[in-house]
Amino acid sequence: MTTHDEHTHADSSDDSETFERTFDDGERLVLHDEPADGTPAAFVALDTASCTGTECQCHEVELLVQPLTLVDGELVEGDGTPLQALLDAESGEISVEAEPEPGSEEALLLARLRRLAQDETLDLLQDRWRRGRRQEDPDEWKETDWAALDLETMVPFLEIFPSRWDISVFVDGHKYWVIDFWCLTPDCPCTQVALDFLAEEDDATEHLVVDLETNEPDDPEATEGARRLWAAFRETPGALEELAARREATRRVARELPALLESE
Repeated sequence: MTTHDEHTHADSSDDSETFERTFDDGERLVLHDEPADGTPAAFVALDTASCTGTECQCHEVELLVQPLTLVDGELVEGDGTPLQALLDAESGEISVEAEPEPGSEEALLLARLRRLAQDETLDLLQDRWRRGRRQEDPDEWKETDWAALDLETMVPFLEIFPSRWDISVFVDGHKYWVIDFWCLTPDCPCTQVALDFLAEEDDATEHLVVDLETNEPDDPEATEGARRLWAAFRETPGALEELAARREATRRVARELPALLESE
């Protein structure tokens, strides 16, 4: 997960769209605990799961905390027993089925979790709860402020379905968020998607247009870096299937959007 205050996408017509986004793929978080009470610092992995039912009124987020160990410069799961806990996304309270014995490894891990699940991390976990509830909602797009978007340009998927998890790709150990832009012209036969690759570490960007019929770049101005990122993304398990699903979803929106706009 990473937060970017602002991102600007420019298309070939020199129009641009700017939006704010907290990028999150819903995957494992790696957190560093540096206690002020003399407890040794440590890394932990945090996996989360929450209800995906839009009608469910629960506020629970399931947490699984796993201690990590540094081996040859890489963080790997340690030998300790993972800790299961529940976060109340409304109050921020963390609970366990039974409080562990004081001084035990489980007690140490629970203390780390309660220290770490505050401030920005708590905001992220609460946002995951909100987004998790809308993952399977096919009608979330109807709540978009369409008057604020230029429908004559390609529209980012995150504006159409803002709760869906973001997609990413790793190249040489560096993570890039993939921002996908789609045509919403109802009868347009195009098969293109525009992709912005946004580096997690320094906000550097690369841009590429891809033809999803061939899964090949359709962009003579694309840099070698952008083509390399696409090649890595294309080889990522499930990546092409996710783009195909997003294309199907946006084409449905394109067909239904005119009627929605006329009714407003």
